[in-house]
Amino acid sequence: MAFCFFIVSNVDSNAQGTGSLEVVGSVLQDNKGLEGADITVMKGNEKVDQISTNAGGKFIVNLELNGNYTIIFSKNGSVAKSVEVDTRVPDEDKSMIFSFKFKIDIFKKVEGVTDPTDLTKPVAKLGYDESVGDFDHDKNYTSTRKSEMDKVKSEMQAELAKQKQEAELAKAAARADSIAKVNEARAAQSKLLADEMALKKKAEAEAKETARVTAMFAAQEKARQDSIMQRDVAEELARQKALAKATEDSLAKVREEERLLLAADAKAKKEADELAKIQAAEQARLEAAASAKAAAEAKELARLEAETKAKADAEAREKAKLEAEAKAKADAEEKARLATEAKLLAEADAKAKAEAAEKAKIEAEVKAKADADEKVRLAAEAKAKADADAKAKADADEKARLEAEAIAKADADEKARLAAEAKLKAEADEKARVEAALIAKNEAEAKVKAEQEEKVRLAAEEKARKEAEAKTKAEADEKARIDAEAKAKAEADEKVRVAAEAKAKAEADERARIEAEAKAKRDAEEKARVEAEAKAKAEADEKARLAAEEKARKDAEEKVRLEADAKAKADAQEKARMADETKAKAEAEEKARVAAELQLKLEAENAKKAAAAASLAALEAERELARKEAEAKRLKDIEAQKEAYAKSNAAVKDTAAKSTTAALPTVDKDYPEGISEETLKESNRTIYRTVIRKSTTQEVFSKVVYNWGGVFFFKGPTSVTESNYTIELKRMKDLLNQK
Repeated sequence: MAFCFFIVSNVDSNAQGTGSLEVVGSVLQDNKGLEGADITVMKGNEKVDQISTNAGGKFIVNLELNGNYTIIFSKNGSVAKSVEVDTRVPDEDKSMIFSFKFKIDIFKKVEGVTDPTDLTKPVAKLGYDESVGDFDHDKNYTSTRKSEMDKVKSEMQAELAKQKQEAELAKAAARADSIAKVNEARAAQSKLLADEMALKKKAEAEAKETARVTAMFAAQEKARQDSIMQRDVAEELARQKALAKATEDSLAKVREEERLLLAADAKAKKEADELAKIQAAEQARLEAAASAKAAAEAKELARLEAETKAKADAEAREKAKLEAEAKAKADAEEKARLATEAKLLAEADAKAKAEAAEKAKIEAEVKAKADADEKVRLAAEAKAKADADAKAKADADEKARLEAEAIAKADADEKARLAAEAKLKAEADEKARVEAALIAKNEAEAKVKAEQEEKVRLAAEEKARKEAEAKTKAEADEKARIDAEAKAKAEADEKVRVAAEAKAKAEADERARIEAEAKAKRDAEEKARVEAEAKAKAEADEKARLAAEEKARKDAEEKVRLEADAKAKADAQEKARMADETKAKAEAEEKARVAAELQLKLEAENAKKAAAAASLAALEAERELARKEAEAKRLKDIEAQKEAYAKSNAAVKDTAAKSTTAALPTVDKDYPEGISEETLKESNRTIYRTVIRKSTTQEVFSKVVYNWGGVFFFKGPTSVTESNYTIELKRMKDLLNQK
């Protein structure tokens, strides 16, 4: 907190009104004038005045003499400070008007930090100093409080820095968590793909093993069939022909399904390739945008650095100029103290105006740049939002297309299934026994497929493809078996039974219950077959066998239908769940990406703003340092002059002080038209009189300089301030020149 003071006016004992103390000063924050700061004047517990600072942080408060006041400086969000003022003066000075000038700095509060109780103490104490005959501050007290306040400010700034660091650490931790979650999701997806590949390999291995076992038992069955009694060749050939025809039809259906599956696989691969191309193009676009953005930011940073350097050079030149002016001013003060003091005051006012103009210019430039940056940011956000909306629409359209295709494929599959069931029903009479074996085989395969579907729940489409491949391979194996039966005369019925038994045996550990049921069914069918062959011509036995087979067929069809309905329902539910999960995942990833981009952009903008603010603060600090150095030198010179005058006039000071209220000499003559100047020497003072006469009007201006250093100004017999004296004298001269 810096203080400086000037005695600016005085009145004699005959002047109207009582004396007062004019407190003139500035409220600063971060070395800049603080606009809108509240200044409350308390006299004891009574509030006698309240004002606010202007745009430059300046204020003026008038206090009556012979009172004790507390001036409180405050603003929302800042730490309040106060100054005690004791306006008691000697009786002979109660009619004088004093002036005291100082600056006070209030700093911002830190959120979450309680204000120290020590802040309630005043930071300075002002009072009348008889040794200099004017108001001054208690230097020891001010120095002590300044150290205490600097310590408090440092502690609060350290706490603010700590809070900022913690906030940055929290942001970094959040970003790390987000990245970890993304990595976990990717790892889970990779694991899922690996599991799918393992399941695919396992299914292929199981299919190969099934084919191998089937071929082995077929060879064994052929050897066994050679020892079985030859059947009626003609009847068997006729049955084989019908069976071959049915098999051919079934194979044609299988080939058509295989063709459709291959076409679907090709389409899926094509779509995957197109999606990969789109993702690659999007990645390239994002990388290009990031590169362009980085180049633009680098260019902007270089421009800011160039501007900062240019401003620093200009400030250096300004500082050198100020130092030269200060030196010239000091030399002039040595030659003529009174003239130098007036010049210093004029230069200080001009300098303040120039600095205010420069500060306003810099603030305007910073504001203009911030507005431009904000416009660029808003435009970028609008473009990013438009791109995101377009991408979301494209994704939604693609998703709708895929769902429509999936529904169409499901409908086609269902139609094919219904047609196959109808065809199988029409051919049931011709291949009842073979159908029963096929149904048992299909039931076992359906069970295996159901178990596999549960394991690869998240890969439903891939599972369907695998099931189709397994079904195609199984039917191809079945065709090979039927062809072998056709060549072996009467081996078809027994071959089916043996093949079913072999497959049931190979899968005994996993399907014990199914094998028992299948074995019981095969035993019953074998018994019926043996009885039918033994009584080939017995009509009653044949009808009983056909009735039993018909019942088994219907039961099997009903079971297949129920299982198909359950599977379709489960597939639909799984598909809906996967669609919801995919959508939620995509939305979460998009939100995370947008949030990350916004965060990076915000951090970059904050960094640029912080750099600009730091540059401005550095420039302001250099200017403030130059001002403080010049002010300190001027105050030092004034103090030295006052001490010299005090020592040289100590013997006559009391008498001189009492005589300050002496009347001015009477103007007892008429002066000529125009401006007349004269100097009147008295024992304790010198009077510089300027008389301006225009027509019948005559104005008298007097400047009184006492030997002990006091300077007073008068217009006629009335005491005025130096500024009013200068303004009125100039105005009268201008009026005279307009004649």
